[in-house]
Amino acid sequence: MLSLLLLILFNTNPAPSDNYASAEVYHEKGAYDSAILKYKLAIAGYIQIDSTDKIGEAYYNMAKAYYSSYQDSNAITALDTASMYFKRAGNKLRLAVSINLKGNYLSDFGLNEEAIDHYKKSIQIAEEIGDKRVESFALNNLGLVYTDLGDYENALAALIKSYNIKLNRNAPPKELAASKLNIGSVLDLLGKPDEALQAYYEGILLKRKAGDSLGVAKILGNMAVIEKNRNNDVKAISLIQQSNDILNTTPDDELKYVNLTNLGGLSKKRNAFEDARNYYLQALDIAIKYDGKNEMSDLYYNLGELDFVQGNYLSAIEHLKKSLSITQTTQSQIQKKDIYSKLAQCYSQINEYDQAFEYLVLSNELRDSIYQFERIQTLEELQAKYDTENKQREIENQQLQLEAQQASLRENRIIITALAIGLILVFVIVYLILNRTRKKHELALQEKELEYRKSQISAIIDSQEKERKRFAQDIHDGFGQMISILNMNIASLQEKETPEEKATLFDQSVTILDGMYEELRTICFDLMPQTLVKQGLKEAIREFAARINIAGKLKIETQMHAADTRFDDLIEVSIFRITQEWINNIIKHSNADKVSIQLTSDEHELTLIIEDNGGGFDKNLMFNSMGNGWKNISSRANLMMAEINLDTSPQANQTTFIVNVPLSGTTIYHDEGIENEIKK
Repeated sequence: MLSLLLLILFNTNPAPSDNYASAEVYHEKGAYDSAILKYKLAIAGYIQIDSTDKIGEAYYNMAKAYYSSYQDSNAITALDTASMYFKRAGNKLRLAVSINLKGNYLSDFGLNEEAIDHYKKSIQIAEEIGDKRVESFALNNLGLVYTDLGDYENALAALIKSYNIKLNRNAPPKELAASKLNIGSVLDLLGKPDEALQAYYEGILLKRKAGDSLGVAKILGNMAVIEKNRNNDVKAISLIQQSNDILNTTPDDELKYVNLTNLGGLSKKRNAFEDARNYYLQALDIAIKYDGKNEMSDLYYNLGELDFVQGNYLSAIEHLKKSLSITQTTQSQIQKKDIYSKLAQCYSQINEYDQAFEYLVLSNELRDSIYQFERIQTLEELQAKYDTENKQREIENQQLQLEAQQASLRENRIIITALAIGLILVFVIVYLILNRTRKKHELALQEKELEYRKSQISAIIDSQEKERKRFAQDIHDGFGQMISILNMNIASLQEKETPEEKATLFDQSVTILDGMYEELRTICFDLMPQTLVKQGLKEAIREFAARINIAGKLKIETQMHAADTRFDDLIEVSIFRITQEWINNIIKHSNADKVSIQLTSDEHELTLIIEDNGGGFDKNLMFNSMGNGWKNISSRANLMMAEINLDTSPQANQTTFIVNVPLSGTTIYHDEGIENEIKK
């Protein structure tokens, strides 16, 4: 502000319009500092003649120059000042444009929530003045920010509304194509590939109408990714080749690189290894041309994998070491871990076990560093905090006990001396009585505990036997029958005379194989979900809920607020099995149609909460039942030293089941049956 005042007082420069024109020229050339100075001179001149609108315009364009020269805070301040002058001048159109641009800058700075507020304000002003062009731009920007935040439904609504406004105002095909491209991307993220492909197809027609062949090539690449994700490899390859045909006449190395790497991956998947190698080498030439370190490292790694699959282990080692050399500069720890692991496999194949062992150790060390460092650090902090609190509590308790003992000794010294013999006799008698009572009580507790443990073990064994019978029945009824049908189809293949009959029989066999694969996945999930082993408790519960939801009879919502760290294996398996058992009880007995599963944790406790809207029941009947379901839940809870709370009654329309598991300060009993289950 001081610089502007000085410019106003001592301004002997040309007219403000000349300074403004010079600023625009400097801005266009990328001489941003010179442009900013000229904008300031123009603003000083416009202030002298009180041209409010032109002051706002100069501040608006000066904000762009600040932004281009990475002076972010100055850019925001200049835009706020521009908006103030536009508002003062009553120029609502430029005010809406200025607020929209500030939303763009805030989004670039990662301040998405603030950006949304500005886009909505810009839309409101544009609606008031009936400017559909600014409204459509602000809606499009709003949709993009919602996409970044993962709010795809609101993103899609904003983008469709923007497109419809553009369509109604006869916007140029290039603008309409950009909207279709954004809509297609969001539809893909929403898991609607068919609708996404339709949007992309319409975008291609608009791009062709606009004469934007490079835009067509980019959309074809996006469509190829969708087909690739749907395992439609032939379609994906065809789309990429169409995109490459365009790039042959309209070069774009960045898009060509993406297409080549996708073609390499698809060819590798189809075991066309030489084609894959050729594509990767072409992509490598582009990466080397632009010195793309990460891209070069990825491609050398892919070439190493190809060599390994083809048994060219020495060539694989050479490519992998090139990838490793580049990765040392990019500091990509995950990439280094994968390279070390693959090098260990290569050296093992050529019987150089010392080298193989060395790289395996490096891979394991990096794996531990990546996946365990944060977990170990958190556990150490919790343990240290727990130990400190324990020690402090022990010191305080000892001090209190010492003070109480000293006071008691001072007050009762005379009485104790006089009655010492009598008290000793009483003490002996009481001790004998208490000792006898204690021994009886301990014996009774031991007998009760023994019976309880027998009951738990019996429940676990019965449950395991039932599970084995069920799995055997599933395999016999489902898998076995499918194998028999497949065998019959294969036997009949020789009897079919026409290619059409053989093709039909082959398609039927493929369908049966797909069914066998799904049946096998279901059996494996029931035995021990791989999601639980690899990704942990939260993801396993989400997958379990999703499987139940597919049937449509019961809607399960999951709310996972637990820490991202992994818990003790026993805790994860036990909580997962308890969840399965309780959900099965709900399905069988409660007539519920909605269930909520919540998982939360803090430093000391993990909590599972399951709520359903089914009919309640007398919980005492369940506690005293002879069935194995409740015994399994109870035994697993006891192994974790967990506490179970159940809120229900026959008159209630809701049941709440809560399991609280201590995470520190307790000793978890490890049962052999549960440990065997973990190892499966």
